[in-house]
Amino acid sequence: MRQVNKFYDMTEKTIHYIYELISLFTEKFPRKGAGIIDALVFNLLGNSIPEKVIRIKNLKGLRQIENFQKICVLCDMNIGDAILVQGAILRLRDFFPGARIDYVINRTAKTLLEENPEISNLFAIYSGSTLPTENDIDAINKILTRVDYDLVLNFCPFIPGKEIAISPRTKLINFLGVAAAVIRAEKNSQAKNHMIYQTHQFIGGLFSDCNAPEGEGGFPGAHITLSQEAVDKAGEFINESDLDSNKPKIFFNPDASCRFTRIPLDIQVALLKRLADLPIDILLGAGHSAKNIEFSLLGALPEDKSRKIKIVPAATAIDVYAALIDRCDIFITGDTGPLHIAAARKYSRLKGHEFRNRTAIFSVFGATPPRIYGYDSRLPGFFPANQDAPSHVYIAPSSCRNMLCIAKKFITCDPGCFFGSLDIEEIISGIRSYLNLHAARKQSVGSI
Repeated sequence: MRQVNKFYDMTEKTIHYIYELISLFTEKFPRKGAGIIDALVFNLLGNSIPEKVIRIKNLKGLRQIENFQKICVLCDMNIGDAILVQGAILRLRDFFPGARIDYVINRTAKTLLEENPEISNLFAIYSGSTLPTENDIDAINKILTRVDYDLVLNFCPFIPGKEIAISPRTKLINFLGVAAAVIRAEKNSQAKNHMIYQTHQFIGGLFSDCNAPEGEGGFPGAHITLSQEAVDKAGEFINESDLDSNKPKIFFNPDASCRFTRIPLDIQVALLKRLADLPIDILLGAGHSAKNIEFSLLGALPEDKSRKIKIVPAATAIDVYAALIDRCDIFITGDTGPLHIAAARKYSRLKGHEFRNRTAIFSVFGATPPRIYGYDSRLPGFFPANQDAPSHVYIAPSSCRNMLCIAKKFITCDPGCFFGSLDIEEIISGIRSYLNLHAARKQSVGSI
């Protein structure tokens, strides 16, 4: 395992060095530099040749498998990834409804996916670090050696195939096919290019040449399953916070795993000031990466506005957090795991309970490509949230944003270049319009 650590150390250092050079280039030549980087990425990785080569190699391996009885899907490292890569799981079920399909995910995401009928065995392994740890690799390999899988699908770019302990008969397919498809689709502004959509399409295209699907193949979007305990605790929080049941509720998430996707503090303060003027209740999430950011925000607000805001404590379990989102009319966030939790359709593990699934999603994007991770029900090329409510992406103009910003943890430039030109008035106007529409519909239903 020391060799594994050495590999990751070298990989991380190399990536940091490359991104430092890229940042220097785009800082000196913002628009031109970003354009050159995108042209290189699109021409080298976004043309049809790499995609065809990868596809031929994958199909050669698949055709050597007699029966697809046991399949293992290795997700990427984060909570959001555990939700997004469900696209692959759902499509696999169309082809292999009776197969054992196991799923390796981040530990924290476990309570969001337990008892998912599409997943045979859920292995919550990843500790949440940027790169896999020795313990992560050890835990994965224990599973792979204990179960003689027919196929392993590796969607984590930081787990090299040579470190995966599989038997000679097991076929391994890595993330490169999806990556090539995503980059190619990004060249076409009209093409749907959300990660969850692309993983679903990748599996469909991969297996359609060697197996006839038994399912229809339609894909409405991601979903999560929540326990009754999570529902009850969310209800208790709403009741104990003494919130007005007649007022719309907005859940504001101030945090993100990276400063290049976290909305800057001054912009968040400006947004909260404007939101506090509306006839609403505001729930404010706590900071995990940016510790105590919620208290910094409250401290920056006038007392008459801060009194309208209820903090959702940092100790709140993630499944309770998800159930609270469902109790709200609007969820506001940057690009981070909670965005995908909010966008996913909620199902109860207890028969008889129905979630609302009517939360409008307002997301603000910084460095990361919004079509790949964002949700919008109005813009071409975007995938909508799996809610019975609209979803909107807001993007600040940025001259230096480029495709390599997708690896947000390695960016070294100033975050202000991604958020500095954000139009706050556009966001507030969108929220106000939705609240007015929401009020009109509620009044119409009440008068029937």
